[in-house]
Amino acid sequence: MNQTARAKTRVKNQAETPVETADVSRLTDIPASDFAESGTNSKVLRQVIVGYLANQQRSTAQTKTRGKVSGGGRKPWRQKGTGRARTGSIRNPIWRGGGIIFGPSTDKNHSHILPAKWRRQSLASALLLKAKAGKLKMLKLNSPLTKTKEVKTRLPELYGLRRVLLVVPDAKFKTPFKNLPNIHPIMNSRVNALDVLSAHHVVFINDTYKLIKDRI
Repeated sequence: MNQTARAKTRVKNQAETPVETADVSRLTDIPASDFAESGTNSKVLRQVIVGYLANQQRSTAQTKTRGKVSGGGRKPWRQKGTGRARTGSIRNPIWRGGGIIFGPSTDKNHSHILPAKWRRQSLASALLLKAKAGKLKMLKLNSPLTKTKEVKTRLPELYGLRRVLLVVPDAKFKTPFKNLPNIHPIMNSRVNALDVLSAHHVVFINDTYKLIKDRI
């Protein structure tokens, strides 16, 4: 191996070696006892999850009623004397090419109203389930990262996890994690039960855990 190849190998090893810095502490598990008082309300949790999914649904399908189908302005035949059933338009729903009676419409509203008490209870239940599974963690980060590659060198434990919901205290903490497919950064004020249950791991940065706990 020549000198150039040895230099490249040394640089590569240095880049792959995790850098221990004073402003980064390791991931610590959050005990389930922190949410023992709230307990798990499965009925409310299910109702809220269904509501969140319904609120994301958008009515995009549209069918035409008999008033929107073109044609049919003239009465097909006279009312009496033909021996056939009376009809007023060839675009009535029982005829081929007519309108649709109970088809989908963009006017339909799928949204559910979720009381604030339900949202708090469901969030507490979801966090308790994650804590019992050992997938609720906390990370102390004194200064925000500036580049995506720093996540691999300074936070190797976080980089290796799959489907992480990263709760950040400020928007500037989200920047280095936006390009990572396995990490979804979110502001602490926008965390809900659906996000928690959809993630494989939930990681709180700095004091976001305290803010979430005070909210519920």
